[in-house]
Amino acid sequence: MARAFGKRTIRIHPQLIRLAFFLLWHGTRGLIATSRGSWKSYSYPIAVDGSKLTNMYAYQYRMGSKDAFTKNAGRYVEYIA
Repeated sequence: MARAFGKRTIRIHPQLIRLAFFLLWHGTRGLIATSRGSWKSYSYPIAVDGSKLTNMYAYQYRMGSKDAFTKNAGRYVEYIA
């Protein structure tokens, strides 16, 4: 996510993130609601590939994945501050 917006990325070991989630959850006594295993979404990238859909059904996407993430266009553009 940081790379998409041109920010600097920092590599942190997944166990450190897991520890941070543990300490914050117990430190706030559950006021910061986090689901079990949510630390994994910060540690491991999501593997998404639309090539199978493109090959099987000749589907063409309107935007590339980075453009869809960073551009202010579409149905909800009026709600962006």
